[in-house]
Amino acid sequence: RPIDAEKLITTADEMKASVSAVEQMIDFVRPMLRGRRLSRRRAKLSDFVRSFFELRGARLQTRGINWQFEEEGMRDFEISFNPGRFTQVLDNLTTNSEYWIEHHYGATKKGRIFLEIRDPELIVYDNGMGIRPDLEESLFELFASGRDGDEGNGLGLFITRQLLLRDNCTISIDSARNEYKRLYRFIINFSGAKK
Repeated sequence: RPIDAEKLITTADEMKASVSAVEQMIDFVRPMLRGRRLSRRRAKLSDFVRSFFELRGARLQTRGINWQFEEEGMRDFEISFNPGRFTQVLDNLTTNSEYWIEHHYGATKKGRIFLEIRDPELIVYDNGMGIRPDLEESLFELFASGRDGDEGNGLGLFITRQLLLRDNCTISIDSARNEYKRLYRFIINFSGAKK
């Protein structure tokens, strides 16, 4: 029986794409493994952010959400930080953004996540509704959640704060309000990781 060269090439291409996807997922998880949790990497903050979005960006795009650096006024800087912890911190923030963007816009593909780097801070925000006023004071506390029913457990931002504190870094909410008169900008201060 003759070999169908086109089918063979198509199958090989699909296998290469699958292997590449698995490699990316391994790279994503590797820093979180027990043996690597204490290791640090020294790099520019923008490099940490870009590495995260190289893996996470495709998933966001399939949900109609784009991310972008606010280039104007960017003041990049180096940090020494564990890549796995950084991934968890940014993943918690972007997962929150995904939920609230979809809650606000539905499937209209208008979602945006914005990142600003202003030494020594990373500012993360989105174009959703913002933080509910009744959660402004308790946002980083254990079990504080604005999600309906069983959709959230209120651990994400609490864990994010704890992960950052391990390196003497902090997360807070900027006092600026969006068009809906709500707080919406998360500020991560990486001063403790600049040593």
